[in-house]
Amino acid sequence: MKNVILTIAMTLAVADVAAQGFKAEKSTIDLKKISYKQPATVRFQLKNTSSQALRIEDVRTNCGCTVASFPKQAIAAGQQATIMATYDARQMGHFDKVLGVYVKGEENPMLLHLKGIVVEKAPKPVVAVKAKLHQGVDQKTKKKRDKLSKKREKQAQKERERLEKQRRSERKRLEKQRQAERNQYNTHVMHPTETDMKPAAQQKRERNMEK
Repeated sequence: MKNVILTIAMTLAVADVAAQGFKAEKSTIDLKKISYKQPATVRFQLKNTSSQALRIEDVRTNCGCTVASFPKQAIAAGQQATIMATYDARQMGHFDKVLGVYVKGEENPMLLHLKGIVVEKAPKPVVAVKAKLHQGVDQKTKKKRDKLSKKREKQAQKERERLEKQRRSERKRLEKQRQAERNQYNTHVMHPTETDMKPAAQQKRERNMEK
């Protein structure tokens, strides 16, 4: 008798573990305020916490205003599955939609909730506004960086031109100097004058006499 009771208890324990095969990251998602006739879509993240692969057979909703999609392939142990749910927001006021996730081999479905309030026009999410402001700041910063980069490049180009002009001027000066030295060499060596041909001592005496 004790063995029968123990067997039943073990069976119930195994069934309970199987029922907890998927664990939702968030079983309830609150959309807060959404705009009238503006469909809203959410993602439910489920993780297979069991030691075997699990397959989602179906996801049922409690009204035609909510449509769900789910992966058809088996989810390996430790892996995640994403269930998408879209509410059409065609009715004003509060809503709380239920999704039943039916897993192969499990008797009871996992229940997920999608709730919120449908209003005439919902305010923009603060996150979106911050993102837009941040994007604006990024654009301004980028423009400043581009402007500064162009200014630096222009200054660098001017400096390169100045150095090149200076080098050309120096080359011209050296060329003139070398040309003058060649001319002087040609004058006194290649075509010496009568004075240049006299002995150095005689040239010196003549210069002294002139003084």
